[in-house]
Amino acid sequence: MIDFDLTDEQKALQKMAREFAEREIRPIAEKLDRSENLLQDFPWDMIKKASKLGLRTVALPEEYGGPDFDLRTWVVLRYREVNYRSRMRVR
Repeated sequence: MIDFDLTDEQKALQKMAREFAEREIRPIAEKLDRSENLLQDFPWDMIKKASKLGLRTVALPEEYGGPDFDLRTWVVLRYREVNYRSRMRVR
């Protein structure tokens, strides 16, 4: 039988990603959706914060500066981001 329970580390990472998405992505999603000049309105400060938390490199192997997470951990972290980004309109 496959164990689908998350490890304590995965739960902590999931919580961190959820809190980041709630605090940083959710408040700006609608503004970005309405933006006529995304380049001007792009949230570079949010990207810097995501970088400091390691959220921009979750898919990279260790030799390229990533944490070398397994697939399950990567999916747990990306789910939060995709969940909030999907609320933004794609042009």
